[in-house]
Amino acid sequence: MARKLKIVIGGYIGLYPTGGVTWDYLQYPLGLKLMGHEVYYIEDTVQYSRYQKGNRAWDDPTDSIDYLRQTMERFGFRDRWAYRDVATGKSHGLSETEIRKICATADLFINISASTFMREEYLKIPLRLLIDSDPMFTQIEYHDQCQREEANNEYRMKYLVEHHTHHATFRSEEHTSELQSRLHLVC
Repeated sequence: MARKLKIVIGGYIGLYPTGGVTWDYLQYPLGLKLMGHEVYYIEDTVQYSRYQKGNRAWDDPTDSIDYLRQTMERFGFRDRWAYRDVATGKSHGLSETEIRKICATADLFINISASTFMREEYLKIPLRLLIDSDPMFTQIEYHDQCQREEANNEYRMKYLVEHHTHHATFRSEEHTSELQSRLHLVC
């Protein structure tokens, strides 16, 4: 390996704690870790937890945090994860200070499925890769916002897409040019 990178990855493991979603997002930090890189998983969706057991309040993230912690520990990320909770403003796992310190020296930020709110500390990471794993949703929302010339604030898809230095997606080669010509995906 040429050089070990410090990589910050964002996704939805705690927000949607199911087997399929977990593997969808865990494959990136786990694979990069196995390749020898220094990897951190920071879940920062600015969304309220969707997973509560029993009689917990609608804004109680305890079960999401527990699931994320257990998952990260099981795969060797005991001290390399954080869940930024929008309801309380607190960070679980890594502290806010640790997150900012990690981001200040990171080489690469990978935002899977446009999951991560683009805070200043992520914008300062030199390489920012958006992996669009739900392409029709993201591309159509982006296209619609371009067409309507909506305000480009930090909560909009257009802002999120345009504040990455690199972009990747999944696609089929079948009918690609036909689809691109129908959607006119360039603003």
